Amino acid sequence: MTQDQELSTGRKIWAIGSGKGGVGKSIIAAALGISLSELGQRVIAIDMDFGNANLHSFLGVRYPRRTIADFLSGKFKDLNSILIDTPITPLKLISGIGGNLLNSNPWHAQKLKIMRYIDRLEADHIIIDLGAGTSYNTIDFFLSASNPIVITTPETTAIQNVYNFLRASIFRILQNAFRADEEVRSIVEKVREPMHDGNTIKMEDIRQELFNKNPEAHEKLSKLLDSFHPNLIMNMILSNEETKFGPSICDVVEKYLGIKLDYSGFISFDKSIRSSISPGIPFLVEEPNSKAAMDILDVLLNRDIGQVQTGADLLVAVAFGQQGQNLKLPWR
Repeated sequence: MTQDQELSTGRKIWAIGSGKGGVGKSIIAAALGISLSELGQRVIAIDMDFGNANLHSFLGVRYPRRTIADFLSGKFKDLNSILIDTPITPLKLISGIGGNLLNSNPWHAQKLKIMRYIDRLEADHIIIDLGAGTSYNTIDFFLSASNPIVITTPETTAIQNVYNFLRASIFRILQNAFRADEEVRSIVEKVREPMHDGNTIKMEDIRQELFNKNPEAHEKLSKLLDSFHPNLIMNMILSNEETKFGPSICDVVEKYLGIKLDYSGFISFDKSIRSSISPGIPFLVEEPNSKAAMDILDVLLNRDIGQVQTGADLLVAVAFGQQGQNLKLPWR
């Protein structure tokens, strides 16, 4: 969905990515969906993991009756037909695929089909929980969102992976924009991988080279980079020192990749998240007063997610429902 389409429909599409598994993408996607739905928004959460789908577990759906594989196979003609009700009304789910090698890497035509039918879904917010890695499919779904968010933990490998995820995203943007210009394409290719000596070419170097050789392409590149504003959320924070990692990552991304990465905030490590998974109770519902839950709500408020005025408003909406009544959920 383009920004113009978002303005015309009043709908937002969120994509949650990272490049590495196990950093909490699905938990945050579920929390975002629950928060928005309890504010009266029509929300559809889509698990776009084509090999290890698990978003349903974080939304209280034990066994999805339908998955996106049923849509890709032609069993169902549109995505509306595979929507699954969740215990949190009006939040609906499109389940991903688990353990099916035949559908683990959809063809290009299948990807485009999914994108077309996502545009036809009727919702105020669509949340796409992406799988790990930097495949073209994952990156393209990330770039199709009006509100892209990347997640990382303080671990070195996770930080490296989120940086590589953003670099792959930028390369994909430039690859699509300059596909027909071989000279410009050969210049922007340099940002794809580090040099043999281990050094990394800065995006500013690419800009300068294009400015000298092709001012028109330089201007186009600058506009593309200026329009790409993903957000960063740090997850599983254990200490005050680790809270400083987020701004530092944003500085490095701006220095080397040439884009503004907006820091939304951090979420504390919390054992209660793990304990909520086994019984299938959404963490934000089971432990709304925990430190991690409060952090999540604070982060989401920083993203200006909707009609919320204060953190208390959102907490009441999540814990007791829009009307101030206890949520009528099957596990209560």
